[in-house]
Amino acid sequence: MPLRVTYWTQSQYNQNLPGSPISTESITISGTTAQSGVTPPNAVFVSLRNTETGDVTFIYNSANPTALAAGGADHGGIGTGERIWLDAKPAFKVAGITAL
Repeated sequence: MPLRVTYWTQSQYNQNLPGSPISTESITISGTTAQSGVTPPNAVFVSLRNTETGDVTFIYNSANPTALAAGGADHGGIGTGERIWLDAKPAFKVAGITAL
């Protein structure tokens, strides 16, 4: 099962809440080789949903997240079936997705 990445606009009613999804993609849990596309410039929030049967880790970075993951850079973690929300950063990618 993949990690689901969804990019969101800002709510027109409350700036602290997501509005509409811009795009969604799925990334396989494959260690350091898989990475998402670039965060769209109009995205305000990013949600990462773990659809794996175990916990996963990831990197959200602009430099070269795949190389950072291979180099042992710090990862964020997501529990089984959980979703986390991040502030979107232009040109950032999700990578280094590994099962724990």
